[in-house]
Parts: sequence; structure tokens; C-alpha cells
Amino acid sequence: MSNSVQQRQQARSARNALSSEQQKKHALLATHKILSSDFIKDKQQIALFLSQDGELSTEPLIHALWKMNKQVFLPKITFEKQLEFIEYLTTTKLKNNKYNIPEPQTNNGLIKTATLDLILMPLTAFDTNGNRIGMGGGYYDKTLQSIPSNNNPTLVGWAHQCQKVAKITPNPWDVKMNALITEKQIYRFSSS
Repeated sequence: MSNSVQQRQQARSARNALSSEQQKKHALLATHKILSSDFIKDKQQIALFLSQDGELSTEPLIHALWKMNKQVFLPKITFEKQLEFIEYLTTTKLKNNKYNIPEPQTNNGLIKTATLDLILMPLTAFDTNGNRIGMGGGYYDKTLQSIPSNNNPTLVGWAHQCQKVAKITPNPWDVKMNALITEKQIYRFSSS
């Protein structure tokens, strides 16, 4: 078993072992951290994801962003095995994709990825060098590699502290995060 597969399994087990009370508390703490940081202040178009499988919940943050009149976008898988981002409103109808992840049914509100201000990224494990391990599909990496480097949205990981691992050996195609937020702290990484 490869190291990244082992790290993915350990981190998923750790986050799935959290009680629903711990899950709620972590989501509120992380939401408070990002809202009181400089990440959101001057950003208008923000992509998030709908949490599942023990991921740190984005629900409190989504509701806070709507109250702040920010535009919220959700990822949708394309035929090219990349992501496109669709505006998420309280009226948006969702449909489960092949991974059972809810995504917008329509393409109304489609935005060019490069014009997003910030992308909040899911992950299974992270290290303190800005590396992440996703679920293994490479959707975020494939999508972000196609953006010109001078036009990148800010990439922020969103995870429970228990998903931290000592060191991830990145693949050549892996895209590094600019920062990561957990219920305990904000990690800032030098841009790659």
C-alpha cells in the first residue's frame, strides 16, 4: 500500500471518528477563523464544496457568506474529468453525481474558474508545507493546472486538525494550497 493511500485512510478514519457534536463545534470554530481573517474580506466570488464523509462542514460558512452578500459557487464534474463552478443560491436544485456528492443540476451561473477569488478545497490529509491528499480523482489538480499562474484564485484547504500528517510527498501534478484552515489554526504557505 502506497504512503498516500495509507495517509488518506488514516486521516479519513480520524475525521469519521469525531462525534456529531465535535463536528459541529469544529465547523463553527473554523468558520469564525476564516471570517475573522483577511481571506474573505475583499473576496466576492468564493467556491466551496458540500461536505460529506466526515469532512469539516462548510454549511455554517455558506450561510454566513450568503448573509454577507458574497457569491457562493459549487463544483460540478465535467465530462473531461475536471470541475466547473456553478453559482449556489438558496433556490439551486442539487442532484447527486456518480460519487453521490450533491452538485447543481443546471449550468446557470457558470463562472470561469480563473475569475474566482477564492476556492475552498476539500481534502483527506494535509501537511504543513501546503500539500494535500484528496480522494484520489485529481479533479481539483486537473482543473487548477489549466489556469494561467498569474491569474490564480487563492486556494485554501478546509479540514479538521486531526487530518494533519507529518509529510506528504507530492506528485508532479499536485497543486499546492496557499493556506489551510482547521478548527485550531490557520496555516499560511508560501506560494509555489
